[in-house]
Amino acid sequence: MQAPLEGSASDLDDFFGPRRSRDNSARNSYEVLSPASNHNREAALLVAQYLSQSPRNAEDLATGYGALRRGQRADEEASAFSVGSHLPSMPAARQQPASEREPLARAASTPDEAAVRIQQFYRKHRSDLLLRKRSFSKFGQEAFDLIRRHVDTGGSGSGLYEENIAVKARLILHFDINKTILMSDKAQDASTDHMVNVLLCECAWGRLEPGPKWVPVGRLATDRPSNDPQLMSYRSFLDSFLLPSHVGSSPDIEKHNNEVKNVRQALKRAFTDPGQPGEMFRGIFKQLKDTLTLPEACKAAAQQSSLGYLFAHGERHILPSFFNLLIHLQKQERDFTLVFRTFGSDIAEVVDEINMFATGQHPAYPEVRMDGSDGRTDLRMSIPEHSACFLRTTAKPDGSHLLLGADRALLVSKKVTKGCLEAAAEAGLGQHLTSFQAMHAAIMQKAESGNRAYAIRDYYPFWKSRNERSRAGKLLLLDRANEDVIQIFFDDNIGHGSANIVDVRDVMSGEPLAFQDVTGKNLLKVEPLNAILDPQYFVRAVHQCTLSILHGREKEANLQAIAGLTPQGSSPTHRDGAPGGFRQRVPPAVHSRRGRELWSIVHRRLTAVVRLRAAMRNA
Repeated sequence: MQAPLEGSASDLDDFFGPRRSRDNSARNSYEVLSPASNHNREAALLVAQYLSQSPRNAEDLATGYGALRRGQRADEEASAFSVGSHLPSMPAARQQPASEREPLARAASTPDEAAVRIQQFYRKHRSDLLLRKRSFSKFGQEAFDLIRRHVDTGGSGSGLYEENIAVKARLILHFDINKTILMSDKAQDASTDHMVNVLLCECAWGRLEPGPKWVPVGRLATDRPSNDPQLMSYRSFLDSFLLPSHVGSSPDIEKHNNEVKNVRQALKRAFTDPGQPGEMFRGIFKQLKDTLTLPEACKAAAQQSSLGYLFAHGERHILPSFFNLLIHLQKQERDFTLVFRTFGSDIAEVVDEINMFATGQHPAYPEVRMDGSDGRTDLRMSIPEHSACFLRTTAKPDGSHLLLGADRALLVSKKVTKGCLEAAAEAGLGQHLTSFQAMHAAIMQKAESGNRAYAIRDYYPFWKSRNERSRAGKLLLLDRANEDVIQIFFDDNIGHGSANIVDVRDVMSGEPLAFQDVTGKNLLKVEPLNAILDPQYFVRAVHQCTLSILHGREKEANLQAIAGLTPQGSSPTHRDGAPGGFRQRVPPAVHSRRGRELWSIVHRRLTAVVRLRAAMRNA
């Protein structure tokens, strides 16, 4: 048993917060309160004790802290050693005169320089972390014993410092197309101007007045609906009050609904035009338009391109925030697979632009190469080799069909039947799959072939016939036992309280997964305005979803550990031999409940540094 740690005045106060003592004679000891309130303090001391003996701790601390400092003020003072359970925040340094504070990163101009200064600070004060001969509480001793068992079982700490927690898990990223990664719809003859107006009318809020009449209040809410019950968006006003659809299926009703739909669509597309209800948002409309316009230097190259139709009127097609994500993933050397998902007929256009981007022919990204020349990432696509088509006839597991290798005719056909898919498969033009397990296995097999891109056309008629409910939407099949893969689905039609357009299923049972269990993790509602204005929107989204998934796995494992449900030496979140798993060894049940609770806190703090380093490095 290694000797416990006692804090020193120079940096442990910044590490764990201000020290509390009973009297002057106890200046160098930490006050022991109730076992519950003392857990955080004692856990922090245990973390410091472990890190003080780890040969990699300085690098981990510096890199993790440097990543968190990005975007903060250059002169902000903070502790280089704070490792809390909440990753996005770092406690500020204790208030004291500037002359007495350590200049951790005051003059650092880059994250790397800041990391170096933090390393120097750590080494300077490492003597303050020397182990003292002071005993922990009974529960602290138990927790320390659990640490030693954890390290021994994981192979001298290799389990704890498993850097593939985040970076080795393959990302399978599903992207809706229209209003998610591109802001035009040529099939509906919708220009960028039209689409921007439609986006603004969906997040512009106003009040209903007699008439009926919609009066804007000058508010735009993009992340969530307004919490004021008296407000409604302009889109809701048109759909529910001014021009509602009639219920029924008679020819006259269908004719009326189609006419009303066209009128609503025209009003939405002209939302910010002079004299229209949204004219006050014209400035934001122009800002969005400018963002979606190609730089002048790129317009000439776009016009000369053989695929110049994609950049009509000098406007971007696929959003820069999406391309920035691909560049980021390539620089990070991440394993990823793209799957474009659409109800529409726009796959061919996306394939054309992705090919331009991958081969350095895109007017805005001539320096990019994702054509396999790096031996890792090849996003070049072709039809039918990289395309597939869904058919759904019922919401039951046996009511779905997937044809791998769908040709261009199927990708634009308004009606797809089971006979069409079977005939294509019999003619050797594709592979017809009819079970969730087979579909999932095929997707995983393609994902393992390297960093590639694919496109799937989902079946809109079935979703529409089921009143656009999630259980009839785009299938997302998840294997929750496989921690080597992280799947995330991005779609602007995902609701705030319901999946709406995505049908998330457990691949083994075929049962739907609860929305609250997958939202913010495997599902993310895309806010189109943010995706336009924020160049790093999808980078941040993937990062946050990944952290949420990892945190959820850790939380589940810790709950099982505390409850003593897992046998000693096994792990609920790791299968032996799986390279992407995290070896979280569960504390043995012979220890007390409080000892295991303290271990949970210690383990979370120890892994926080590694997760920051793995998931945020060079973010």
